[in-house]
Amino acid sequence: MKLSRSVFVLATCSALLLVACGQGAGPGKTAIEMFEKVCKTNDYSAMLEYVAPESATLMGIGIGMMKDKGAAKDAAYCKSAIKVVSEKITDNTAVVVLNTDEKPMDWKKIDGKWKFYIKK
Repeated sequence: MKLSRSVFVLATCSALLLVACGQGAGPGKTAIEMFEKVCKTNDYSAMLEYVAPESATLMGIGIGMMKDKGAAKDAAYCKSAIKVVSEKITDNTAVVVLNTDEKPMDWKKIDGKWKFYIKK
């Protein structure tokens, strides 16, 4: 009786741990989070937190260009709800399309977190 109770408790804890670990933010959710942070802070530089290291320089240039065009809060994705149109995950890479921009975004998992990267 004692053994079966211990096995039950161990199995239950293991199942809960597996479910909790699998609920991390996916690339689509991370993309939405990135744009929402840009809108909330009104600062395109917030994107740098979500960029893969090898794309940081290019993203910095892009952020400079976006700042020249106007305030982040005026961007299309700040004026309507952002939703994932499609999300295709293959191993540690993903392609995400949001309703605010039809261009696919490339993401990769680095140290357990999804990071946006620019293909060259």
